[in-house]
Amino acid sequence: MRAPGGLTSAGGGAPAVPATAAFDRLLAMIAAHTGIDGRASRTKALRGLYAERLVTRGVTDPMRYLDTLLDDADEWQRYMAVVTIGETHFFRDRARWEALERHVLPSLLERAGGRPLQLWSAGCATGEEAYSLAALVDRAGVPARIAGTDLNRRAVAFAREGIYTDYALRGMSDAERDALLEPAGPGKWRVRDRYRRHVGFESDNLIAWAEAARIVPEFDLILCQKVVIYFSAATTQRLVGAMSAALRPGGYLVMGYSEVMAPPPGLAVATIGDTFCFRKPLAEAGESYPRGHATARPAIPQAPRTDPLSAAWELVVREEFGRAEALLRGHAKGGEAACLLAWIHYRRRQLTAARRQLAAHQADAARCPEPHFIGGMIDQAMNDCPAALTAFKRALFLDPSFAVAHYHLAELQWAQGWHGPARLSWRNAEVAAERDAQRIYRFFGGFDVAAFRQACMARSGA
Repeated sequence: MRAPGGLTSAGGGAPAVPATAAFDRLLAMIAAHTGIDGRASRTKALRGLYAERLVTRGVTDPMRYLDTLLDDADEWQRYMAVVTIGETHFFRDRARWEALERHVLPSLLERAGGRPLQLWSAGCATGEEAYSLAALVDRAGVPARIAGTDLNRRAVAFAREGIYTDYALRGMSDAERDALLEPAGPGKWRVRDRYRRHVGFESDNLIAWAEAARIVPEFDLILCQKVVIYFSAATTQRLVGAMSAALRPGGYLVMGYSEVMAPPPGLAVATIGDTFCFRKPLAEAGESYPRGHATARPAIPQAPRTDPLSAAWELVVREEFGRAEALLRGHAKGGEAACLLAWIHYRRRQLTAARRQLAAHQADAARCPEPHFIGGMIDQAMNDCPAALTAFKRALFLDPSFAVAHYHLAELQWAQGWHGPARLSWRNAEVAAERDAQRIYRFFGGFDVAAFRQACMARSGA
């Protein structure tokens, strides 16, 4: 199978160094070539590596070092290993894997007409997701070719080797483990050859692929989970749009919970079993989605308002963040304006700046739910689920009618395997929606109450 974009890509122990023009340039280079904003959550680790490399290589001219950095693949990959966080494990999020095995793969096989399915694990990290997918297709007798790609070459090399410790197997039964893996030494396991033959691993830059001149619709299924949380909203939009274009009619895109709340252009929400994903419409006239699939409907924009805060919110909903910030200049720094600025930073994936903005106005959090909600979204983006759960619950303690907080609490509960509480939280979100139209519009991507309630019903299984 032709892999995405051709798949050809060109000690944090050191003390931190002060911010310099050269270090700022390094962050800009990383953002330009990967879409990842190093300022969001990895600045400290990057600064430590940068300082260590300057010392180790005896660099006297940091700018000249950066001039040649992209031409030194090994040196560049040291930074890629820091900005890409590859923590994962086999069959992560059981509901998703059950939906893939019981519904998605049979549906795709029926339409394939005997040709091998083309499947892609994008941002595959150390390969557990791609091998989990290989186990499903092998068990179902589905002819398939699986591409596993990641920006981090070290992670890709690890995936190709296919040897894992007990930690990567957490959550697997002994029977699943013994079917997929064979012993490879004390506490180590190797993926069996019958599964390895389904998968090819390569290093690739998703952003470079998304910006290619021509995207071919060749994939039946794309898994892209816990990837776009590191990207800006604009970069996420480009990448997800390209993935939509790369899907065959009837193909599926599976993303992490809450990474993309509204369906990407050209795709619809597909509620399958106890989970959801996105599906590309079928090409032939008269065909429709299986029962249970629903399309979330974007809201009709509200009438424009004249005060700067309302106008700035309208701009943020349309993802015109620079114009929104310009409107807020000179406005009172606390209260709603502070929350809006923190939300803008969050939407841009400037997570450290968003957290700093909230910390500067802690007094507002004592009586307002919005700072806690935004803090929870930041915690979630930084993979701190316990802190996010606490923050959403604090927001709901202050205002039980905060529908979007109920929704994101449900997403986290579901991801933790707490399906009963998650369904209850989605139902709470649905009930609260009628009293919370403005916050739904502002914090849920421009949805109106009807579209938001539809999303809640689809997720709760109603």
